[in-house]
Amino acid sequence: VPFTMRAIIVLFALLGLSHCRPQSSFTAPLEAVKAFILSFDNSFGGDGEYSYNVESSDGQKRGEKRYILNKGTENEEPVVEGYYSYNAPDGKEYVVGYKADKEGFQPEGEHLPESASVKRRPPQLGIPSKAIASLSGGGLG
Repeated sequence: VPFTMRAIIVLFALLGLSHCRPQSSFTAPLEAVKAFILSFDNSFGGDGEYSYNVESSDGQKRGEKRYILNKGTENEEPVVEGYYSYNAPDGKEYVVGYKADKEGFQPEGEHLPESASVKRRPPQLGIPSKAIASLSGGGLG
């Protein structure tokens, strides 16, 4: 192996070793909070409906229910509604409520930006009426 090839290999080996050194900005991990379940209740229906509520010792809470709208019709629609809450390191409790249905996932919470909660109208698909009218010879204008 020529000298220049050995020099390149050694250079890349030293470069690789220098990137493997511990980073100076290392901080110790946060202390893990050991949480246990304080309460849990749930129920299940034979048609896919369910509900549950959970509360843990670290202050987290979660609840959810699923049900069918227009049950027994051709317009049946599954809906899931729920919430979750937790305590942030700053001591503030954050609560998020949500609903998921044919309109999609819709979260709500005081701390969420407005754009996360706004219902978006689906884009209009199809041929514009002016374009259809132009087919009869009237033009687009």
